[in-house]
Amino acid sequence: MCSSRWVAGVLGAWFLWMGSCANKDRAPLIGPAPSNEDDDAGSAAGAGSDAASGGGTGAGGTRLSRAGSSTGKAGSTGKAGADAVGVGGDASSGGEGPGPRPGEPCAAPYPTGFCFISESNEFIGEGRTGVISGDVGEVIVKGAPWLIFYAGQTGVGEFYGELSPKLGDYFLPGNYSPASDHPLPGAARLTVSGNSNGCESEGEFTVRELGRDPYGTFNRVSASFVQHCAGAKNKLYGVIHVNATGVDD
Repeated sequence: MCSSRWVAGVLGAWFLWMGSCANKDRAPLIGPAPSNEDDDAGSAAGAGSDAASGGGTGAGGTRLSRAGSSTGKAGSTGKAGADAVGVGGDASSGGEGPGPRPGEPCAAPYPTGFCFISESNEFIGEGRTGVISGDVGEVIVKGAPWLIFYAGQTGVGEFYGELSPKLGDYFLPGNYSPASDHPLPGAARLTVSGNSNGCESEGEFTVRELGRDPYGTFNRVSASFVQHCAGAKNKLYGVIHVNATGVDD
C-alpha cells in the first residue's frame, strides 16, 4: 500500500514538472493577452493624443482671443484675437523675450517692455500692432494704490494706462473683470489711451507680477489687458512688463 502511494506521488510530481515545462513560454495570465488589435488601438490613442494637443492649442488661441469678452462669444472677434496671438508670437521672434505667456495676447520684451495689438478700426491703437522695448523707448510705472503706466517709442507710438482694483481693495495679482474707466461700485478700473486718442473704455485685465518698494510704490509689474471703447466691438490688446521676471507671483 505504501509503495503504491509512493509511486502515485512520484508520477504526480513528474506530470506537474512536465506541465510547467510546456507552459514556461506562455504569456503570464495577468490581464488580456496582447494582440494586434490592442497595438492598433494604442496607435490610435497616440494619434488621438497628438490631435488633441494640436486642437487644444488652437482652442487655446481662440480662448485667448475672447479674453476681453465676458460673454465669450465666438465669431469674427474670436478669429481676430487668434490672429492677434499669432502676430504677438511673430513680434517676439526677434529675441526680445521668451514669447507670450499662456493667456497673453502678445510678447512684450523682458524685463521691461510693452506690446499692443489693435483690431481693424479700433480707435486707440488705430488698427496697428507694435512692440516697445525698454532699452530703446521708455516704459515706466508709478503710483499707489493704483497702477499708472506709460510706454512710448519713436515710430511706434505712445500709450498711457491706469489699472486698479475695485475701490477699497488692496491691489494683488489676479484677474479683474469687468473693468472700465468709470467703474460701477464693486468693479475694477481700466483705461488705456494712445496716440492722442481716448474713449470711455470697457474690458478686463490680468496682473501676473506686482512688486512694491519699501514705500509701497510699484517697481515690478507684469500685466495684460483687453479693452474696447464703449459701444464698439473692436478690441485693443496689450501687455506691459517693468522689471518682470516671467514667473507669476
